[in-house]
Amino acid sequence: MEILFAPFHGITYRRFRSIYLSHFHEFDSVVTPFIPTAKRDILSMARFKDILPMGEPLQIIPQLMGKDVQEMVDSVTFLRDLGFKQVNWNLGCPMPQIIKKQRACALMPFPADIERIVEHVCNVEGINFSLKMRLGMYHAQESIEIIRRTNNYPLDFIVIHARLGIQQYQGEPDTSAFADCLALATNNICYNGDIFSVDDFCVISKLFPTLKSVMLGRGALRNPCLPLLLKGEKMTVEEQQYRFALFYNDLWNAYDETYSSTTLLNCMKDLWGYFSDLYQFTSDELQALRRINDKNKFKNFIDEMIN
Repeated sequence: MEILFAPFHGITYRRFRSIYLSHFHEFDSVVTPFIPTAKRDILSMARFKDILPMGEPLQIIPQLMGKDVQEMVDSVTFLRDLGFKQVNWNLGCPMPQIIKKQRACALMPFPADIERIVEHVCNVEGINFSLKMRLGMYHAQESIEIIRRTNNYPLDFIVIHARLGIQQYQGEPDTSAFADCLALATNNICYNGDIFSVDDFCVISKLFPTLKSVMLGRGALRNPCLPLLLKGEKMTVEEQQYRFALFYNDLWNAYDETYSSTTLLNCMKDLWGYFSDLYQFTSDELQALRRINDKNKFKNFIDEMIN
């Protein structure tokens, strides 16, 4: 089964991806954080600086966010001319600042608008097009209607996060509604939602034996060794922590060379909201970490915890 790395706006940018994938390259491909679409006359390399190659050892799939047909076609064509073979469209982001602009998940109640863009982009030669969406913004029937309409087009794949937009990341994934999507689709469907362990993966694999791919999101940040474990590698917790520590050392050094102390600390505090799971930090330990505002004290605190 193929394993895709989900985009994290604010986290999985170019520098992070380069370091992460140099240590954990068991993914089959990685989707980048979204880039806003634009019409041809204002497109430039600067808009796409985050996706320029840094020697990543696997397929990088740029993700676009937009709702205008011409902007989407122009942006996809620009990416194709840069040499990319795949592009993904974000229809899944549930964040309020995105929803109020009627983008991403907020487009799902308007399947005709989505089909219009899919139709035009699929006419662009030389590049594969995929979608990343949810079960719907408000109702799971939204994804059913989108799949019914997009079955007519040769999409590369459709990632479905098995929640509604109004849930954001709360509640349990709706595997029953996902099953309805999977049964209806003629394009390849990729499962996304709460795969945090090998056991979680096994449950999804048994529920959906025809599934060809899954996308790891928060699980891949909580334990970067997870894709390796899903592909059958046996590792003790200590071995996973050791491999993580090597990665973290390189990440800290790269961020320390690039960012101010304040930015570095803000980035690391966000990341340790996920990383702490591998070391089973208590809530008190995590709170103590977030209160540290001195770079050296923060580094010493982490070094003591992970070593």
